[in-house]
Amino acid sequence: MNTIRVQVPATSANCGPGFDCLGLALNLYNIFSFTPDPNATEYTYTFEGFGADILRAEDPKKNLIGFAMDQVFATAQEPIQYGHITSETLIPPSRGLGSSSTAS
Repeated sequence: MNTIRVQVPATSANCGPGFDCLGLALNLYNIFSFTPDPNATEYTYTFEGFGADILRAEDPKKNLIGFAMDQVFATAQEPIQYGHITSETLIPPSRGLGSSSTAS
């Protein structure tokens, strides 16, 4: 398996009077990359961008991206392949642009 790269757009769904019913994808993204490592027994992470220092300090076993990866393998009915995840956070958190929802 090669590196998988996913680019998830920000949304306007939490901004303004339209709230969740008038969401638009914006030209601003969080980017996640996964490189499998057949020798790995857990996910390792590199964090870049907004809040990288906070994400580095959190417990990696509670990371939403790792949880989402586990769900992908479960849905595909495949054994989990661990490896390295890079998270490039370009959507500013706590601004109503859906930054936390991009990880799930």
